[in-house]
Amino acid sequence: MSSDPTDVLIRNLIQTGRGATAEEIDQIVNRMAEAKFPTSTQHLAKRLDDKQWTAETSVEDYVSDLRRAIQDESARLSVYKRRGGNLAGILTETERIVPEQRRGDQWDPLLVVVYSADRGIILSGYQAHSLETIALPKDVRWLR
Repeated sequence: MSSDPTDVLIRNLIQTGRGATAEEIDQIVNRMAEAKFPTSTQHLAKRLDDKQWTAETSVEDYVSDLRRAIQDESARLSVYKRRGGNLAGILTETERIVPEQRRGDQWDPLLVVVYSADRGIILSGYQAHSLETIALPKDVRWLR
């Protein structure tokens, strides 16, 4: 279990259900934007198979897109518990983040980044057709 203060904060927000201050939201966004993504190569391979990104997209490009999504000021930030894990999620518009030349033939309008507040890492980054197609629990809390 991560002892990073921001990860502890995310877990506390999920457990208590309290709202987050603007400073806490900034803290969470900064933590997510700097987090490692250990399985980025495997995740990019899946996104290439799904034709969400073009075949020319490098792992560095893909991770850079996800980091820009996290830092997008218009992105929505959520916290929730799923399969026993404490997660933070970012949701923004793909067109705002992924350059046209890297959008694959089957790109979707929403860009999602999932972060584990238990492990302190990015778990996934993908595109989604709509909010309904994202596996969010009913009690997801939107911080912004």
